[in-house]
Amino acid sequence: MKLLFSYIFQTFFLSLVFVSSLFAEEAVNKVKIQWNPIPNSFLYRIEVKTPENKKISKEVEESRISLELPPGVYQYRIGTVNRLGKTKRFTEWRELRVLRTRMPSLKPGQEKVVQLPHKRLDLLLEGENFMQSMQVFFRSKGKKLPVKQYIRHSSTRMSLVLYLNAKNVGKYDLLLVNPYGKQKEYKDFLQIVKAVEKPKKKPLKHNLFRSLVFPGTEQWYNKEYVKGNILSGASVFLFFSYWYYQQQRIQENLKFQNEIVTISLLPTVAESIPGAWWLYSRGQESRQATAQYIRIEQYLSNLLIGVFLYNTYDVFQGRYERKSGVFLQYAGNERETSRFGYTFRF
Repeated sequence: MKLLFSYIFQTFFLSLVFVSSLFAEEAVNKVKIQWNPIPNSFLYRIEVKTPENKKISKEVEESRISLELPPGVYQYRIGTVNRLGKTKRFTEWRELRVLRTRMPSLKPGQEKVVQLPHKRLDLLLEGENFMQSMQVFFRSKGKKLPVKQYIRHSSTRMSLVLYLNAKNVGKYDLLLVNPYGKQKEYKDFLQIVKAVEKPKKKPLKHNLFRSLVFPGTEQWYNKEYVKGNILSGASVFLFFSYWYYQQQRIQENLKFQNEIVTISLLPTVAESIPGAWWLYSRGQESRQATAQYIRIEQYLSNLLIGVFLYNTYDVFQGRYERKSGVFLQYAGNERETSRFGYTFRF
């Protein structure tokens, strides 16, 4: 009964073997294995199988050992040795992976500036030597930004998840730490800034009549120079174009009337068939030219009215910030509804 209890007792403690380090430094290449000590044990025997299936056997008095192993996949087991030098029993063979740890690094140009409100931040970072046990820290003066999730896709890509609030405003350094103190710090990698509130437009104090009669003046006052130049240039161009074609139409009518008066003073020509035919043909030409001028004047006047209507809308929309309910609302990428129930998007 005593021997059975001793066997169970030793087997239990040997099952508590744990490895304190599975990483090899580039220069030292040391791996530490520790386990819970077994009472009344004289020695411990450690056997290690190399990737080439060679066996390494060592005996130690303490419940830990440091082995110099190059990176690779090994098998190991631990047994107890009595005072006669005989090994009583071993643990099961266990796998031991020794990895070489190197300095982690990031590709340049991945710094981030985040503007609140931004509750969740997902970062995808690329670099080199990302290990599964690598630790990631965001720290600033007197505070740290906790990393809620670290996902290692490969040795060159990883994902981070952070949750932000108003207390996290500031600049943070990024610290990457691999085992054995292989670490790299990036200054001011992440910058969290407050949300910028858009200043509300105040009702303008300059003359409303002038803004409505002369398109572009309101926009110049608001420092919207491109829109102001377009509106003023279009209104001037359309106005003078309309005036030009109106004068051309008037000149055409006066010219035809003068020709009729001139022929009427010559009775023999006016009463002849060629004279009548010439008056008919000339009248047709004059009517066609007049109709063409009228059509151009209509197009120009419609465009000019459109410019004035848009200017009127833009003036009131800018002064009263769409609160009057008279004008339809618009948005760059969102669909909105006016107080009349219409929706449109551009």
